[in-house]
Amino acid sequence: MSPELKTIVYSKRSDPRMGDQTFALTNIVRSEPDPSLFMVPSDFKLIDTPGPIMYKTAGYPPVAAFGSALEHGARIHAGGDSGDVR
Repeated sequence: MSPELKTIVYSKRSDPRMGDQTFALTNIVRSEPDPSLFMVPSDFKLIDTPGPIMYKTAGYPPVAAFGSALEHGARIHAGGDSGDVR
C-alpha cells in the first residue's frame, strides 16, 4: 500500500487451486492529465424525452421500458458511440 497514492501498488497471492496471482501498478504518471480528456465531445447532445414507454401485460401493472429513471426526467445521450441512456 502506498500511503502517498492511497492505493495498492503491488500484491501477490498464492492459492493452491488458482496458482500465484500478482498485481503490480506500473508506469505511474504523477503529472496532471491532459485537459482535453475531460472535454465534452463536439457531437454530444442532450435531447428531451417524451416520457417513458409503457408496456401492458394482461394481469400485470404497466412497466416503463427504461425503468423509473425516465419517469423522473432523465435524458438520453444522442451522439458518440455508446448510445447509453443517461
